[in-house]
Formats: sequence, C-alpha cells, structure tokens
Amino acid sequence: MTKNLIIVESPGKIKTLSKFLGKEFIVEASKGHVIDLPPSRFGVSTENGFVPDFHVVKDRKEVILKLQKIARTVDRIYLAPDPDREGEAISWHLANVLNIDPLSECRITFNSITREDVLKSLQNPRSIDFPLVNAQQSRRILDRLVGYKLSPLLWQKVCLGLSAGRVQSVAVALICTREKEILAFVPEEFWTIDAELKTSANRKFQVKLVKQAGKKTTVPDKASADKIIEAIKKAKLSATSVNSRERRQTPPPPFITSTLQAEAAQKFSFTPRRTMSVAQKLYEGVELGKEGQVGLITYMRTDSVRIAPEGLAELDEYLKESYSSEYLLKTHRQFKMKKGAQDAHEAIRPTSVMRTPEKMAAWLKPEQLKLYSLIWKRYVASQMAEARYKVVTIDVDVEENLLQASGTTMVFDGFTSLYAISREEDEPAEIDTDGKQKLPPVEEGEGLQLCSVNGEQNFTAPPPRYSESSLIKTLEKEGIGRPSTYATIVDTIQQRRYVHKNEGRLQPSDSAFVVNYILETCFADIINPGFTASMEGYLDRIEEGEVDWVHVLSDFYEPFVKDLKRAETEIERVQIPSDMNCEKCGQNMVVRLGRSGKFLACSAYPACKSTINIPEELLLFANGMPKPPLAIAALLEQFGTEEKGDSEPIDEKCEKCGAAMHIRTGRFGRFIACTKYPECKNTRPIVKDIGVGCPKAGCNGKMLEKKSKRGRLFYGCSNYPACDLTTWAKPSGELCPECSAPLVWHSTKKSGKYIKCSGKGCKYKIVPEGIENDDQEE
Repeated sequence: MTKNLIIVESPGKIKTLSKFLGKEFIVEASKGHVIDLPPSRFGVSTENGFVPDFHVVKDRKEVILKLQKIARTVDRIYLAPDPDREGEAISWHLANVLNIDPLSECRITFNSITREDVLKSLQNPRSIDFPLVNAQQSRRILDRLVGYKLSPLLWQKVCLGLSAGRVQSVAVALICTREKEILAFVPEEFWTIDAELKTSANRKFQVKLVKQAGKKTTVPDKASADKIIEAIKKAKLSATSVNSRERRQTPPPPFITSTLQAEAAQKFSFTPRRTMSVAQKLYEGVELGKEGQVGLITYMRTDSVRIAPEGLAELDEYLKESYSSEYLLKTHRQFKMKKGAQDAHEAIRPTSVMRTPEKMAAWLKPEQLKLYSLIWKRYVASQMAEARYKVVTIDVDVEENLLQASGTTMVFDGFTSLYAISREEDEPAEIDTDGKQKLPPVEEGEGLQLCSVNGEQNFTAPPPRYSESSLIKTLEKEGIGRPSTYATIVDTIQQRRYVHKNEGRLQPSDSAFVVNYILETCFADIINPGFTASMEGYLDRIEEGEVDWVHVLSDFYEPFVKDLKRAETEIERVQIPSDMNCEKCGQNMVVRLGRSGKFLACSAYPACKSTINIPEELLLFANGMPKPPLAIAALLEQFGTEEKGDSEPIDEKCEKCGAAMHIRTGRFGRFIACTKYPECKNTRPIVKDIGVGCPKAGCNGKMLEKKSKRGRLFYGCSNYPACDLTTWAKPSGELCPECSAPLVWHSTKKSGKYIKCSGKGCKYKIVPEGIENDDQEE
C-alpha cells in the first residue's frame, strides 16, 4: 500500500486531517518554523546581497529528525503549512531539510480543514512559490535590519532592554501622537438646547436645536444659549415642515481578521490575541461526537471579503429553507475589496452553514460558541435583504434657529433579525439614540405648544486613546502590517512596556516617548506610516514577482545606515540633571530610564548608588527632552513617591458593603477607602469644601475642590450629577451680571489677584480692595 506523509504547521490539525484521510496517510506537524535567523547574532550578510545565515531552530531539532526518519519510509511527501507567506517559507525550509525538490509538486494548501478542501488540494499539488518565499524572507530580513541595528543604539543612549521594530515603532508612534493631542487638548464650552413640545392632541415629543442661520453651528456660551431659549419661549411655535423618507441599511461583509478582532472586542471584551487563539482552534477542529474532530471555520488570517462559490451555494440553500422570500436576494451581494487587499484567501466563514450555533452549542466551550456564533451570523446576514426604516423629521423654525425632531420606525427588519451591527467603538454614544423616539402624527403648519426648554452646558472632549482593536483598525487603514501580525504587534508593545492599559485603553510610557523622540529626530522614515505602508507594498510586489527583493532591501538599507551613524554622534545619552540633590552624598540627582521604568539616580554613581523611583503615571518626556535642570521635586511632592500603611478612621460607612471607611495615603495623595480592602475595593477621592455656594440658579449645593483623572485641580458642585457646574479656576460664588457665567478668581504678576468672568469672550472683571496677593492662581 502506498504511504504518504502530510506535514502541517500546527499539531492541532493532525487529528482533524487523520479522521478523513485514511491509513495511507501519515500526518505530522513542524510546530511552526524549523529554520530561522540565529537568535543571538545579526545573521545577515549586508555586503553580500543580504544573504541570510539560516540555522535550525533549537527546539525543532528533534522534530526534524523525526520527520526525516518518517520521510525515508513513505512514497510521497506533501508540504501543507498555512496558506500564507510564513507557511510558504516553512514549506521551502522543510523541502531543504527533507531533500525534496522544491520545483516538484510537493506543496498543497487548503482554506478550510474539511474533507472536500483537503482532497481537492491533494488532487492539485504545486511547486514551492518562490516569489512568496522571497516576500517572507525580505520581511524577516527587514525586521532584523531594523531591530538589530536600532536596539543597540537605544541600549547605549537610553537603557538596556529597549527595542525598536519596523512595524512596532510605528504603532508606538501613533499612540504617542494621540497622547500628545490629549495632553495638549483645551476643552471648549458649548451648549445644547432641547425642548419638549405638545401637539393639539396633547401628544408630546422632543426637539433639539440643530441649525442656526441655515448652518450647523454650536452655541458657545450660556449668554448665547439664554438668548435662544428666550426666543423659543416667546415664539408662536408650529411645524414648519414634516418630511418622511425611507432609509435602507445594508449588512456588513463577512469578517476579515481585523473586523473579527474589533467585533469580538466590542461584544465580548476579547483581546486580539484571545480572539485569534479561539479562532485557531475553530479552524483546526473541534470534537463533534460521532463526526469526530471537524474544522468549523475557514482560515482566519485574511483581508478578503470574497466568498467561495461553494460557500454561496450552500448559503442559498440554507436561506431558502429557513427564511421567507422577502429575506432573500435575487442576486448575490458583492462587497468591495479594500485597497491593497491581497485576496489570497476568502473571508472568515463557517465551513458549513448547516452547522448552526444551536447545533454546535453542546460541543463548544463558551468562548468558542461566542466567536463561532458571531462568525456564523455575520456570514449568513451578509447575503440577506436590507433592513428598511421610515424616518420622519419635524422642523420647527424659531427666527434663525431650527429645532428638529427625528423619529425612526422599522418597516422591515431584514438581516437585523439575525445580526445586530455594533456601534463604532469611538462614536459618541448620543449618536446611537438619535431618532429613537416615536413621533406623534403632526401636520405641516400645525400649531405646537411649548412644555419646557432647557440648555445644557457641555465641554468638548479630547480624542480617545487607542484601544487594541481601534489601533489595529488604524494600522490596517494605513496599510501597516498584515492580518497575521496585528495581534503580535499589540502584544509586543505591551510586553516591552512601551504602553500599558488604562481603563482598557493604550497609554504610552515615558520609555515610549523617549524612543519615539530618538526615532523622530534621526529615523523619521521608520515611524512614518506612509513609508512603512510603502514597504508593505514593496513586499506585495516581491510576492507578485514584480520587483527584485535584493534591490528593495538595498534601497532601504543604504540611507538607514547613514541615519544610524548620524544618530550615534548626535544623540546624547538620556540622563537629565534635576533640581534635587542626593540625601546621602549631596551630589545632583539625574533622571534615568531603566527596564522597570524611570528613576532618579545619584550622579556620583557607582560611588553612590542612591535612587528614588518616579511614578510611571508621571510623564516627563511627552513633549520631548526636558531642559535641565528638570524641576522634579515639586512633581514628586504632588504625586507622592511611596505608599504609606497608616490610616485615619472617619465616621462613614461603605455604601457597597456597609463596612467602616477610613482615609488612606497612597502615592497620589490621600483618599477614602473601605476597611474591608481587598475584599471590597470601594474608594473615592477626598473633596475639599472651599466655603463657596454653587452660583447656579436654583441650586443649593456647595463648590468643592476636586482632582481630575490626570491629577489636575478643578471645582465642581456637591450636587453633581443633578448640577454639572464645573470650573478650572476657583469660583467666587457669584454669576457674571453681563452673561450669567460663573465668576472665578484669577491672578497675574501685573494686576495681582482679581475676579473675572469665565464666560467665553466676556471681559467683565472685579479687582477687590484689601485682598492680599497670595497663591491664588488659575
């Protein structure tokens, strides 16, 4: 009997394949790469055409010996690693160690681990795709050039343990740029105006101000808002126009890697790494009782929304059996491919749509069922009819102000009967609620009665920090990285302490800012998204056989080496003198960075080894290299440098568990905490009563001194959230007689201390007599 050896990449596929291949096939796994660049040496001959010095991976020696032993006993060998660049390179390396002619028909690929796909691939073997191998090898060498040349520079100029990477550094740069935008952001006041109106039939509905003088504008301050509110109160209201239209909603395409990661993060709080791990198991196969181990989804590393014809044929059959004709399409829906998509594999879909989530529930773990259901529903919904809505808008003109009500009623649920589209992650929540009210019947020209009108003070918000999924979405949009690398990029920048999660969002460390500063100064191309995307484009062209890989590497390396030499001489070691002296020897303390973060070190080191830790949250390098001496003493005093164990009892009970509360002192100052910690983690900040009443009309609250999440002082009403009055400057407790905005204390060297209006554009101020010019500043 003829014996065949099939070598796959992952051991998880062995059982699934063995189930339907029969006794004439032996299935083994390479367990990933068997050949690679050496881990502790550069391993690339830049003077000799970038020839890589490949070596057997240390942990794969036994794997190779086992495969070589089996190879001598079989009639034919099929190389079946994953259907991508990495898989093609692994196939080439396996061909070398097993003495297989790479030009022979030894390579097979399948997009799903099903009997049909695998048997089809065995009937159509091919030779090794060398342009694909060259693309992988070029990517590997590019990453080695950047990593092995830049990292020693960072060790020399900053500290040991830092690293730079061709794609990793771009991701860090994006996060640093966003953080700078947040730190530089100045909130601007604006007001929203809402009113409740009543029809002649006593039916109420809500309207809001949407335009002024025919344009979408914002109401800048209270004075402007009050003026509009007064006009609304005096006006004779009627429905200026009533319009009705139909809105159609098209289902999204089946998942690709990035959209699956984003949706799983939105709906299940899965990290990209967790999503890919669960998807890998669904792809490799799950035990389904008598069926044995079955691959449930197609290959999960893809940027294509294409669906294979056999998949569409089965989906048509399922939809006809499960839904009435109004939910069906006359022709298949085609989705537009994004620019730069490789389209090597189809979209992520179930291998059989007949395996519904309900049928799979008994065999899947909870997280597997969640992800499988998501993939299955999105795939089925992609070929269902659109949802249709009736949208009614009622316009009410008041002078130059347009008040509008919007109501949406579903006419036909279409695909939404199966799959609900998630709100965009960073989309304002209020967009989700617009048009949700059910409007009463209103005729054009019908008189309306005002029930109430309200103005609400708001402040513009800074751009949000990236989440893992929104960073991946940005990388994909910019053409940086590939589906197989997104999760790795996000993991790497966290493992190397360049970023950490703060309330689920990615916040950069000072190490990130320092490295980014060095790269910005001397290696602008390395962190330029456009340049990195163009390199990805060159790798795609190498894969297509359009350009020579050695020329691409040479064009990159020559200017890179020049930048490297310049950086070695121009960049100074990061060691910033501070305004503090060593308590042990009296020498100046300098700010340095280490593997565990930043710290103050004695400049007399190694004679004196005194150090002081600096809190990671205290960013010193966000705006570049600070000028010496760095005023660190006051910053450390504000943040605190060590946690103290003593506590102060207070006469309060924990609202969560009923235990006593006490005052503790942490590295960010004093706070109130539950005595049952860590069983109960209830805490709240200590607020200071400044002895001033809230000036807002009808409010009997007191103004309190508080701290924002970033440690900045502000003042807010004790009746929050019923009263949302806040100011950055200390309030005087009065309102401006000219615009009704809160009056606040202000101080300048020239005028001393005085009271001024906080309203935008209002110049009203009072200079009190007999007030000493102390520390009261804005």
